[in-house]
Amino acid sequence: MAEVNDRLLEQYHKLKELDELKEAMTRMIVHDLRNPVSTIMLGLDFIDHIDAGGLDDEVRHALEVIRNTAAEMKDLIGDMLDINRMESGNLLLDRQTVQVGSLVEESAKRLLVMARARKVEIRAGVEENVTVDVDVALMTRVLVNLLANAIKFSSREGVIELSARILGGDGDRQVCLEVTNSGPIIPAELHDKIFEKFFQAKGGNTGFSGIGLGLVFCKMVLQAHGGHVELRSPAPDRSDGARFSAILACR
Repeated sequence: MAEVNDRLLEQYHKLKELDELKEAMTRMIVHDLRNPVSTIMLGLDFIDHIDAGGLDDEVRHALEVIRNTAAEMKDLIGDMLDINRMESGNLLLDRQTVQVGSLVEESAKRLLVMARARKVEIRAGVEENVTVDVDVALMTRVLVNLLANAIKFSSREGVIELSARILGGDGDRQVCLEVTNSGPIIPAELHDKIFEKFFQAKGGNTGFSGIGLGLVFCKMVLQAHGGHVELRSPAPDRSDGARFSAILACR
């Protein structure tokens, strides 16, 4: 028995070393990917700067698609690095006071090309004027991730609603940022699993073919802000779709 325990302990240490090596290599690879993506973004900015209206609409549209795809890659790289920082407790929030309407507007604007490609309409609106103290860059990426998932799994030519409303009363107010789509229902047994790192749904005819790190990133960023994320599917007052709600304290 002692010999078996020794072998198991040795295997455990080897697996732990391999896992740490894998994590280190992943961080290095992801970090190195930032440079070529940033170079692509700079090249597109240079084209915008020197262009004096000489490009036709088709070329402009192609450049717009490239820009948005590069921005999506940059966000994915950032998600992976920030998840690692949050897991190790090394992420520092740069909190700023911002209008919720600005967050909603900027997030929706960044997904317009993707939405048009899917022939999906984004309807954005804020219930009332309200501010939050958040890391603006991280919170914008939270909404972008939720919107991107909503577009990806929305029915073609569907409608996605991005809204914000106030919960609670004076002294205990929260803002609820909601993204609702018209797509397949997410089975109840997956409601917790889709927030797990690297989880991907397999099989079945739900149309919910998998999720990468986007929802994990959203969950961890909201928790770092003292908030949380909720999922309801089918969406309220609907027989299909899903609603993701990001809930935060507000002023």
